[in-house]
Amino acid sequence: VGRVEPRVHFTLSFGSVSSPSVRCYTPELLDASLDAAAREYCLAVQAVAAERKVLLPIGFKFFASDFAKTRRGLVEYVANYASVPQQQALRDILSSEGKTIDLRYVSPNWQLDLCTRLAPLRGGAGPPPSSTAPPDPP
Repeated sequence: VGRVEPRVHFTLSFGSVSSPSVRCYTPELLDASLDAAAREYCLAVQAVAAERKVLLPIGFKFFASDFAKTRRGLVEYVANYASVPQQQALRDILSSEGKTIDLRYVSPNWQLDLCTRLAPLRGGAGPPPSSTAPPDPP
């Protein structure tokens, strides 16, 4: 097997609160869709620069070697997809050469959540747009 595409881990859903959204992927939009899935998954990242603490979803622990070879490399990888405020905090943490990063993992929430785990079919991130269903017939 050649190089692992780490973004594939953001596509594997168990239908739980902590799982990535379920998406449909097409060859034409695959790269953009994988980026969207990574950005959505990384919304759960929390970084506290003053404490040099990074909280990551547990999937980063399970598949750490697919993302990077070192803890620092993992934080660098995550910084590419984290929200803008978290990117800045992660970069502040990374700028302190030689200091240990307090890397922690958040336990998954296995509660079933199929309704909000479905992403729009065009590869975008997040739950499907809300709609008003017609009332049930009498």
